[in-house]
Amino acid sequence: MKWITSITVIMFLVNIGHAQSDIDPKDTMSNRLRLKALNQEIELGKGDYYTYYNRAIISAALKDTVQAFEDYGTSISMNGEYAPSYIHRGVLYQKRRNLKKAEGDFTTAIKLDPGSAIAVNNRGFLYLEMGQDEKALSDLNKSIEVDKNHAEAYMNKVDVYARRGDKEAAIGVCAELISALPEDPKSYTRRSHVYTDFGLIYLALADQNRAVELSGNDPVYLIERSRFKDDIGDDRGSLDDCDLAIKQDPNVAHYHLMRSRPLYDLQEFGMVLESCDKALDLDPNEFKAMVMKANVLDAYGMSVEAEQLYEKAILVEPSDADAYIQLSILHYAKQDFKKALQSLQRYTDANGDFLRVIKMQGQLYGEMGDFTKSIGYLDKFRKLAPGDPEGYYLSGLINDTLQNLQLACEQMIEADKLGSLEAHRFLRSNCRSSMNAKLMKMEDLEEEAYHLEIVGDFKGALLKYNEAIAIVPDSARLYYNRGKAKRKLNDHKGAIEDYKKGIAVKPSMHEVDFWVSIGVSYSYLNDLKQARASYEEAIKVDPTYAMSYYNLGLLDAQNGNFKEAVELIKESLLYNPNYILALVALGDYYLELGENKKACETFMHAEALGETGVFGKRIRACR
Repeated sequence: MKWITSITVIMFLVNIGHAQSDIDPKDTMSNRLRLKALNQEIELGKGDYYTYYNRAIISAALKDTVQAFEDYGTSISMNGEYAPSYIHRGVLYQKRRNLKKAEGDFTTAIKLDPGSAIAVNNRGFLYLEMGQDEKALSDLNKSIEVDKNHAEAYMNKVDVYARRGDKEAAIGVCAELISALPEDPKSYTRRSHVYTDFGLIYLALADQNRAVELSGNDPVYLIERSRFKDDIGDDRGSLDDCDLAIKQDPNVAHYHLMRSRPLYDLQEFGMVLESCDKALDLDPNEFKAMVMKANVLDAYGMSVEAEQLYEKAILVEPSDADAYIQLSILHYAKQDFKKALQSLQRYTDANGDFLRVIKMQGQLYGEMGDFTKSIGYLDKFRKLAPGDPEGYYLSGLINDTLQNLQLACEQMIEADKLGSLEAHRFLRSNCRSSMNAKLMKMEDLEEEAYHLEIVGDFKGALLKYNEAIAIVPDSARLYYNRGKAKRKLNDHKGAIEDYKKGIAVKPSMHEVDFWVSIGVSYSYLNDLKQARASYEEAIKVDPTYAMSYYNLGLLDAQNGNFKEAVELIKESLLYNPNYILALVALGDYYLELGENKKACETFMHAEALGETGVFGKRIRACR
């Protein structure tokens, strides 16, 4: 959201009506010179509505909002028909959180100039901030109707759907944006953010690669790509992008800050300090560099210096939680729980609730033995984050300490359902009471079945799974595992039946795995039509699951459609670049198409990842 806001505001400063197109809000020196010239014009009595309008824009850029509001008012009193004055003033009202006055100004601007895509977009963005989604969408759609190339309207529309969790709609609007502005790197960057929001990180990286390409290696887009690479663990790639950006523009503090991230992951702490110091030299108020530097100092045992730097970061940016949390962790490491809690409370007092802070407060009160307060904070955390297993797990530990085993087990069961391995271990060790007898018996049988599978006794495993399902008939995991055992026994119809039962029991539980397994069983039955339909269903459930595309590629190859197979395998590798089976298949299909050079490169890639048998078998491709 912050990213969209900044773009929108800057756009207002350079694109509205007669606004001076060379005004750069970051160019303080030039703006001061312009301000001086405008002041002289007004002092000589030569100023008209447009003079005051321009002075207001420059005053806003120089953060003199009082003067800006005054000048917009004067400009409007001199010419109440000039829409850009209302638009710009609306932006200021919006930034000052006076949303009603902002709405009034944008509405007036629209009445004066119904064809202003900017005015309509701006009101749409305001409605987005106010949580009035339908009004927002109405305005944003109108803005796009007026100007098909108005990027900000598309971007704001994406935010509406993203907030609703409507992945398909958000990505669809991004596609419209790219169709309207196919050569604009911002279009691809915006979609990359949407992909990131929905956990589609490899798709995000692919889009950012395209943005970098279109921008001609612009540092802004290189730094953005470095962030994606950092997120997927490509520390060296992230560092390379930062270095290239810095080489082009060494005087941007943010670039040096971003460089510190992969260096920290690579444990190059001396270089982290250098990057942070460089960022702070360029911008003494770069608080994230302060926090990063303090983290390293703390790791070096320089806790006093680290504490001072965290405090300085809090003074610079009191609304950011990182410094408070790191300061709390520092005190916690010293066993000073009181100060650790005080650091967290300072954040809450200034900014209100924050999930991570609430959870840490619950943990700290537990460490201090104040279990009543601990449970209170953890209860609050669970209500705010019902899908996070940590809330249930930590509450279970507290209740176990209080010797309330029954409640502890109930909470651990909930944490186990949400995927907590620690909770699962606790259950097996501590919750063999009568209330959980069935659950424990089922898990014992499941474990026995697993060990039988390891030694190849699939018939024995099947019998154990049958017993387990008789006890707990609503476990998707049991149906999935029994289906696998049946497949090993060549009972593919039975396997398909179990996989479908698993989907019916709990569709959300790894549903993509069920559909892929169904497809595999249909393939064994030579029902390629149903196999394809199953893989396509898997893609609908999770468009990022590499195996779905790989298996579809295998089907096409079976039918001799190697071009189609290559494209599907390449898509598989987009989501899992190190998928050995896919790389080998891709190389083989390149050979079938006579593209020996590509085949050779692919096999060498596979060999570099550890598949030592690939290259030797196919060495002829490299001659």
